Amino acid sequence: MGKRYSRLVLWMGYFALFGAAVCMDLWNRVQRESSAHVTEVGGAPERFTGIVLGCRVSGEEPSGCLEERLACALSLYRAGRIQRLLLSGDHGRRNYDEVNTMRAWLVEQGVPVDRIFLDHAGFDTYDTMVRAKRVFQVDGALIISQRFHLPRAIFIARRIGLDAVGIAADPERGSVCGRSGWREPLASVKAVLNIALASKPHFLGPAIPITGSAAASWDR
Repeated sequence: MGKRYSRLVLWMGYFALFGAAVCMDLWNRVQRESSAHVTEVGGAPERFTGIVLGCRVSGEEPSGCLEERLACALSLYRAGRIQRLLLSGDHGRRNYDEVNTMRAWLVEQGVPVDRIFLDHAGFDTYDTMVRAKRVFQVDGALIISQRFHLPRAIFIARRIGLDAVGIAADPERGSVCGRSGWREPLASVKAVLNIALASKPHFLGPAIPITGSAAASWDR
């Protein structure tokens, strides 16, 4: 019994090391493919659309992490680098609404509401990118999130045919959600698998062209 148990533990250790090696290899691949397509606000090229990736909200208040992304998007809009904003996040429950919270913040800062499109089914980064391409018919975009998150987002976007550039929303003092990067190696594995399997997002739905009326994306 003791020998069998020792062998089992040994094989489990081998599998764990192999899994960790594969995970790190895929994460490094995502990083390498995306690194040339990430920049700061000052180096942002012009694109018609800016995609703001959702994050946690509390009631109708954005988290500090989400507010960093919104502030970055606002800077890009005011600088004329983007003409439309696609806010993508989780609005899968009536009592939890990332996208309308994001819109309210931007409108309060003076962004015209007719420039703001809402993606209520951006439940994860993969869903956001596929829906941007297929539902909102976006061809090229600035993707706005923290630096730790952008390689994965850019990897997915460019693999599905979006001419995407990532804009780091991290303030000079550092991001309040910088520690969230610990999950990126595993999340990158999921991203690679999603691309390889051409996974479908949770929801698609009718087309809402980003060049059309933003009101078609609103629920209120």
